[in-house]
Amino acid sequence: MVKFCKILTVFGAFILCTLANANECEEFEEFVSDISVRTCEVDENQQMTFLKVTGNITQEHIEKIASYSKLTELQFYRFEDNIEINLESLTLSKLEFNHVYLGPRSNRYSGFVVPEKVIKTIKNVDEVNILGYKITQGTIDSLATLNNVKKIYMHDGGFDEGLDFINFSHAKSLTTLHLHSFTKGPELGVFPESLCQLKKLKSLEVESKLTTLPKCIGNLKNLENLDLAYNYLTEIPKEIGNLTKLKSLGFYYNKFTTLPSFLKNLTKLEKLELTSNDLIEITNPICNLKKLKRIDANFNDITKIPSCIGNLSNLVTLNLRGNKITSIPSGLYKLKKLEVLDMGNNLIKNVSTNIKNLKKLHLLYLFSNELTEIPEGISNLINLTDLSLDENRIKKIPDFVCKLTNLKDLSLSYNLITEVPECISQLTQLEKFEISNNPVNTANP
Repeated sequence: MVKFCKILTVFGAFILCTLANANECEEFEEFVSDISVRTCEVDENQQMTFLKVTGNITQEHIEKIASYSKLTELQFYRFEDNIEINLESLTLSKLEFNHVYLGPRSNRYSGFVVPEKVIKTIKNVDEVNILGYKITQGTIDSLATLNNVKKIYMHDGGFDEGLDFINFSHAKSLTTLHLHSFTKGPELGVFPESLCQLKKLKSLEVESKLTTLPKCIGNLKNLENLDLAYNYLTEIPKEIGNLTKLKSLGFYYNKFTTLPSFLKNLTKLEKLELTSNDLIEITNPICNLKKLKRIDANFNDITKIPSCIGNLSNLVTLNLRGNKITSIPSGLYKLKKLEVLDMGNNLIKNVSTNIKNLKKLHLLYLFSNELTEIPEGISNLINLTDLSLDENRIKKIPDFVCKLTNLKDLSLSYNLITEVPECISQLTQLEKFEISNNPVNTANP
């Protein structure tokens, strides 16, 4: 506490003193002049909530950090493997060891190892993040001793060969485990079957050039999130159909050509990510997933959407950019909760007037298609804020576009438009209007 005093001369002179909180970040920086405080944040009461430090951390520094009762997140940046400290006194929501180099992600791997002795002293932390470090069997075994940790993230690092995660089954509170490499460091390559023993997991992400998945993945029946992006997977084992609690499933950046029928069993699924695979169609089993709110299937080779997609009455976002779709099925116009529709960079030639039924739509991307006119049905889409129709063969901007009074972004570049209607000036919310690379008559307003 810092004491401030001032003299008041009302009915005689006297001194009034008030107490105010000192800024704990400033106080800490004065205390630790021998290490670097990269970031420090305080709340409205000037109490420290976030701290990021680098340098030769000592036990004295740790005890000082532990004295800040409102501190919830602590990051050690460039934490070297020769530092020996005890973290038992820290009570935190999140503790992070970060050795990620700035620049391209492929260059972030450091090769350093977080000391096992330091990890084992963590007692009262909910989440541990290890970024940019080499993950060894010792790292895994020391993390497995942390009975109170609920979430463990290992990102932008390298993984030793043959890692065994079986000891994680003794981590009583562990519900989230994310293993991401994406670097020049060594990849897992193979899905460790010992992960299948972690039956309490609710969230599992493994992004490390996997080529296959074991059948035992079906044992993880408490999973609500499964993300297997950035791998080399060509098939999905049917046992994933047993994971009936899944709400989010991610397979983007893999090598799938088709979707298996057993996906229909995942009836609680709300989010499905399939971007950048080799899919040629969205198959009917998806139409059984009536709780889906989001589908991402950008940059595939999809030529057709099943009309039964209209069964997905809870769908809010549908992203199908960069495919080979030639037409929009009638069922899609039944998606009354749809707010985002991205079908840019396809081969679509026309859009039905039934698009008027998508009244909640606020973002519509149909750029880089083969449209010759702006579909009339959009005049009813009064909630539309973003409309992108660049790179088509549109010749005219009809007056009904001026009914879209909530438009903020209207893009019509690279078409065949010769005139801009005067009523465009009535779109008072418009922040961006792209009309470049059209044969527009410059004499026209």
